[in-house]
Amino acid sequence: MAVGGKATIIATVLPEGGAQEVTFVSADTSQVTVKATGEYTAIAEGSSVITVATKEDPTIKTTVTVNVTAVS
Repeated sequence: MAVGGKATIIATVLPEGGAQEVTFVSADTSQVTVKATGEYTAIAEGSSVITVATKEDPTIKTTVTVNVTAVS
């Protein structure tokens, strides 16, 4: 993703009948910021890991790595 790019993480908690509320946290907000809705923005060249965890049990989580490249 190029600097300035935006995308959204769509998270689904299984089983589908379970609580669907999740949190999104960027490990390095100087490179990638993320909103509570899952929308993230590439800020600077490099990479950051976004952790997605359930609000009900934060030990249930996954990660998404976002690589940011310079604008061409």
